[in-house]
Amino acid sequence: MTLNPTNPLSFRAKLLLAMMLIVLTITGATVYIAENNLRANQQRLLNAQFQNQMRSFLAVQDLRSSAVAEKCRDVSRSVRLRAALEEKDVDDLYRNALTELQGVFNPNEPAADYAQQSVRASFFRFVDVDGAVLPAGDHPAGNVDPRSLEQALAPVAFEPRDIAEQSVAFIAIGRGNDPAALRQIVLTKVHGWNGNGLGALILGFPIKQARGADSRGAEIKSGIWLNRQFYIADLSAADRHLIAQRVQAELTQGTAGNFNVDLESGPHLLFYKALNSQVAPAYDVCLYP
Repeated sequence: MTLNPTNPLSFRAKLLLAMMLIVLTITGATVYIAENNLRANQQRLLNAQFQNQMRSFLAVQDLRSSAVAEKCRDVSRSVRLRAALEEKDVDDLYRNALTELQGVFNPNEPAADYAQQSVRASFFRFVDVDGAVLPAGDHPAGNVDPRSLEQALAPVAFEPRDIAEQSVAFIAIGRGNDPAALRQIVLTKVHGWNGNGLGALILGFPIKQARGADSRGAEIKSGIWLNRQFYIADLSAADRHLIAQRVQAELTQGTAGNFNVDLESGPHLLFYKALNSQVAPAYDVCLYP
């Protein structure tokens, strides 16, 4: 009887191969689970960072809104302002407003940006009952191009009778996607002696988007989505356009969310959340590399 010496070797080889495959499978599964856990932990961390940023952002907005709201209500009840609006005396209207708005607006001091704990406005204007912006003339009501401001306020100020007694909104003054063009505005109706509408007072505040870094030290960029445009610094036109489209498409899913987006600088995780804007919808957007 002749033994085949290759059979034991072939069996051992097969056994070794099977063991290697088992080890590789277990190792691969372990790595896969570990990577998934890492990604999940990283996403939770990024989400926590975004929520913290949003809480800070909204806290400033709430602080400003509550302080300005009361001041604007007091100003809107001013006897002199109501009389000037009713008589359509625009010159007297702005002259008296400069006095009434002390503490909120000072033409001789720079306006504080949105990221600061302040309620200093950058401009104010009045609109009549039909929503037409009343020109400030030579009065220092804020160093803003009158034509650009009138165009930006048109969708907000039009028909103030259809807007709540006091509304918050975001507008963009001028063209382009520079965040410096953005303003948060507070619109407060002004009523006559018998409750009839006379127009509205509008206060505008500058916005400065905060920058930060994630746990890896990578820069976090943030901007604001408004009227299908994305306002952010240091981002290409193609990337801004892509993000504006993607956010627009995602808004049907809810007022907050996140998704992955491939930009020219590489893949990013994008978070978005609705801001308190009672006229035109606005969203805070953060990009994590």
